[in-house]
Amino acid sequence: INLKLYPNPVVKELNLSVDELIRQPYIVITNISGQKVYEQQFSTAAKRFFIQLPQLPKGTYTLRLMDGKELKAE
Repeated sequence: INLKLYPNPVVKELNLSVDELIRQPYIVITNISGQKVYEQQFSTAAKRFFIQLPQLPKGTYTLRLMDGKELKAE
Protein backbone atom coordinates (compact mmCIF):
# COMPACT_ATOMS: atom_id res chain seq x y z
CA ILE A 1 0.00 0.00 0.00
CA ASN A 2 1.30 3.47 -0.86
CA LEU A 3 0.71 6.00 1.89
CA LYS A 4 1.05 9.79 1.72
CA LEU A 5 1.02 11.99 4.82
CA TYR A 6 1.16 15.77 4.72
CA PRO A 7 1.93 18.45 5.80
CA ASN A 8 5.05 17.79 7.79
CA PRO A 9 5.13 19.16 10.40
CA VAL A 10 1.40 18.94 11.13
CA VAL A 11 -0.14 22.22 12.29
CA LYS A 12 -3.85 21.48 12.80
CA GLU A 13 -4.85 18.82 10.29
CA LEU A 14 -3.09 15.75 8.93
CA ASN A 15 -4.01 14.61 5.43
CA LEU A 16 -3.61 10.91 4.75
CA SER A 17 -4.16 9.29 1.37
CA VAL A 18 -3.67 5.70 0.24
CA ASP A 19 -3.85 3.99 -3.14
CA GLU A 20 -6.39 1.33 -2.16
CA LEU A 21 -9.81 1.49 -0.55
CA ILE A 22 -9.75 0.87 3.19
CA ARG A 23 -13.11 -0.70 4.03
CA GLN A 24 -13.01 -0.52 7.85
CA PRO A 25 -10.54 2.30 8.52
CA TYR A 26 -9.02 2.49 11.98
CA ILE A 27 -6.15 4.90 12.68
CA VAL A 28 -3.92 5.08 15.75
CA ILE A 29 -1.14 7.61 16.28
CA THR A 30 1.38 7.05 19.08
CA ASN A 31 4.25 9.11 20.40
CA ILE A 32 7.82 7.87 20.72
CA SER A 33 6.99 6.42 24.17
CA GLY A 34 4.19 4.32 22.68
CA GLN A 35 1.35 6.35 24.23
CA LYS A 36 -1.74 6.81 22.06
CA VAL A 37 -2.26 10.46 21.16
CA TYR A 38 -5.02 9.81 18.59
CA GLU A 39 -7.37 6.94 17.83
CA GLN A 40 -10.36 6.82 15.49
CA GLN A 41 -12.53 4.20 13.83
CA PHE A 42 -14.05 5.65 10.66
CA SER A 43 -17.59 4.64 9.71
CA THR A 44 -17.17 4.60 5.92
CA ALA A 45 -14.67 3.10 3.50
CA ALA A 46 -12.21 5.63 2.11
CA LYS A 47 -8.90 6.29 0.39
CA ARG A 48 -8.41 9.73 1.95
CA PHE A 49 -8.61 10.89 5.55
CA PHE A 50 -8.48 14.29 7.21
CA ILE A 51 -7.41 14.04 10.82
CA GLN A 52 -7.90 16.97 13.18
CA LEU A 53 -5.09 16.88 15.74
CA PRO A 54 -4.77 18.80 18.97
CA GLN A 55 -1.63 20.78 19.60
CA LEU A 56 0.94 18.00 19.72
CA PRO A 57 4.43 18.74 20.98
CA LYS A 58 7.21 18.55 18.43
CA GLY A 59 8.47 15.01 18.16
CA THR A 60 8.35 11.69 16.37
CA TYR A 61 5.05 9.87 15.99
CA THR A 62 3.96 6.55 14.50
CA LEU A 63 0.74 6.17 12.53
CA ARG A 64 -0.90 2.77 12.16
CA LEU A 65 -3.59 2.34 9.51
CA MET A 66 -5.72 -0.74 9.84
CA ASP A 67 -8.53 -2.22 7.77
CA GLY A 68 -10.57 -3.99 10.42
CA LYS A 69 -7.96 -6.10 12.21
CA GLU A 70 -5.47 -6.16 9.32
CA LEU A 71 -2.53 -3.76 9.58
CA LYS A 72 -2.17 -1.94 6.25
CA ALA A 73 0.61 0.55 7.01
CA GLU A 74 2.80 1.76 9.84
